[in-house]
Amino acid sequence: MVTAGKRDDGNPIDDETRAYMIYAFTESGDSDGHYLEELYAGATNSEPYGRALLALALHERKDGRAKEVANTIAGAARPMNSKRTGKPHALMIMAATSIWILKRQPCH
Repeated sequence: MVTAGKRDDGNPIDDETRAYMIYAFTESGDSDGHYLEELYAGATNSEPYGRALLALALHERKDGRAKEVANTIAGAARPMNSKRTGKPHALMIMAATSIWILKRQPCH
């Protein structure tokens, strides 16, 4: 699915789902980093959630670009609450979590 860019029903995979799939491949020990490189190349067009997944995937591979991506997320972050619950939006929580992880566990 990642290679084809389409779901089983033939519809395209959205960018955030693709980012999650690539993150999952990385977490599972995928040794071929070309999907991660593609994700990084398109990071400027990604939503915060996709960027957070990219940062976590890069960190998993001990790639120093993880901090660069995390800093980009932090620089663009604005408080955002859910209109339904009034609590912090899940995407902001994911971005904040990735930044916290990266700051506490430096890439070596």
